[in-house]
Amino acid sequence: MLVMEAVRRHGSALQFASDEHKADRVIVLAAIRSRGSALQFASVEHKADRVIVLAAFMDDGSMLQFASNNLKADRAILMEAVRDIGSALRCASNEHKADRVIVMEAIRKYGSPLQFASDELKANRLFLMSAVGKHGPALKFASIELKADRELVIEAIRKDGSALQFATVEHKADRVIVLAAVRKTGTALRFVSDAFKSGREIAAFAGVQMQGRFAALKVEAWELGLR
Repeated sequence: MLVMEAVRRHGSALQFASDEHKADRVIVLAAIRSRGSALQFASVEHKADRVIVLAAFMDDGSMLQFASNNLKADRAILMEAVRDIGSALRCASNEHKADRVIVMEAIRKYGSPLQFASDELKANRLFLMSAVGKHGPALKFASIELKADRELVIEAIRKDGSALQFATVEHKADRVIVLAAVRKTGTALRFVSDAFKSGREIAAFAGVQMQGRFAALKVEAWELGLR
């Protein structure tokens, strides 16, 4: 069959199929196995088919947006989606956006999906400690109260000095925090208060950190024959 051959090679070809073929479960499944994004072209019935939707998520978690509302509320389905693409959390129900396990899985690769978590979770100190411990810049999505939490800020910059940009003005003028940030990431110097930027000690730490990065780049270039 011509349509079957087309979708097997290029799943997105499903968009050009007739309504009859878009309603054919075998054809739709073949298209999705070729490219998960083909789910958007499937019939309403198939967007509510657990097997088809799971197959789509295995390839592209962002396809959660095209699943039926019932499947969007399915915890196992959602876990599969955020495991592939954390930002799929955006399409989750409010209940799941407050689920610690689901949100932690969503931020496993990078911290930005934390923005889609519930306000309650973003104000949970224990959870945020764990989140910034994985991705320092996740501090950006912490509640206002937690951004003022000195221990949380220190935990974030220990992972990534650039997290300093999301700290309060007070913390950007905190000598211990600033030193820790530029020691970890030299470019964090641009986020410290003006009063510290001219300080020799701070600048020295930033300079040493940057020199280390440049030295590492030189070694990498030499190994690649780019010297």
